[in-house]
Amino acid sequence: MSTLLAPNATKERPILFSGPMIRAILNGSKTVTRRVIKEQPVNAAYMASLPQQDAWMWKSPKLDAGYCHTNRHAMERLMVENCPYQAGLKLWVRETFSIIDADEGPAVMYRATDHPDHKPWKPSIFMPRWASRITLEITEIRVERLQEITNEDAEAEGIETLCHWGICGGRGYVPQNHTATEPEPCRCSDLDDRENYA
Repeated sequence: MSTLLAPNATKERPILFSGPMIRAILNGSKTVTRRVIKEQPVNAAYMASLPQQDAWMWKSPKLDAGYCHTNRHAMERLMVENCPYQAGLKLWVRETFSIIDADEGPAVMYRATDHPDHKPWKPSIFMPRWASRITLEITEIRVERLQEITNEDAEAEGIETLCHWGICGGRGYVPQNHTATEPEPCRCSDLDDRENYA
C-alpha cells in the first residue's frame, strides 16, 4: 500500500518513522510512504488450478463475508476501499525523543535532528501526541506490488540513489577522491538495475 503525503491536513492516527526518514520528511525528499497490507492476497489460479491466470482471493479485516474471489483490478479497488488509511486522514509522526527540563518548562528533543549523543532517548512508540512536531495528510492511496516500485517511487520514499558498487553515489562517474586521479565513468551508468538485478 503506498500513500502520498502532504504536510498538514480531520481524523488523526500515529505513524512511526526512523531518524533517516524523519530527516527526509523535513528536507522535503520523502513524500510517499508504504505499508504492508496485513492480509495478503492469494493467487487463486494456482491454488485451485483454475484456467484463468487473473483469479485472486483476499480477506479484508472489515468484511464479514470471508474471502473475496475476484480479479486483480477489482481486488485492488476493494483493498483501497477497505483500507484504514484514507485521503484526508492526518498522521502525526512518532519519532525517538527525549523530554528535558528547560528554563521555560519541559522541552522536547528529537534524536533525528537534535544532539544525537544526548541520553536517555525514549523509543518513538512512547511519544505522546503533544510532543509530535510533524503532522502529515494523506492525499492519495493506492495498492501496488513491491516489485513494481520505480526508481522515482524509491526517491519519493526518501531513498538516496547509489550504484551497485557504492563508489559513484548515483552520479555515474567515480569521484576524484577514489582510487583514480581523474573522474572516470562508473560501470553502473551502463546498466538498467531492474533488468540486470531483478
